[in-house]
Amino acid sequence: MITLSITKMETKLKKQKKSNQGEVVKCLLLWFNQKRHENVTITGHVLQEKANKMGQQIKTSNFSCSKRWIERFKKRHGTTVGKIVGESAAVNMNIASAWLTDVWPNIQPGHESDDIFNVDETGLFFILTPDKTLRFMGESCSG
Repeated sequence: MITLSITKMETKLKKQKKSNQGEVVKCLLLWFNQKRHENVTITGHVLQEKANKMGQQIKTSNFSCSKRWIERFKKRHGTTVGKIVGESAAVNMNIASAWLTDVWPNIQPGHESDDIFNVDETGLFFILTPDKTLRFMGESCSG
């Protein structure tokens, strides 16, 4: 007679479930990756809204993206919340210098120098953008 002994460890095997909405997941992950490369700030709510829109476009039956679905998506794909620091991605110097040489000379003559202000860093935060974004683990966040 052969006896089998099953340890506690063997009974606690977990299997990661795959999402039933595979197409939505693929599209959402592709969109998320593109937006992160463009340094777009993405919150959980933005991700949830985008998933709902993709579900409608793909016509996934009865798909409704919940906060729990987003949490599982983030865990499955290694995303985390990161604080946006600095402004390293803020200005393309080629565009700025082209604006100074091409556009500014046409605008400047119509205005007095006392009426021209630099409002790059003002205290007006009426529509403040979030200072945190979702990102892949290990990825840096810049504004």
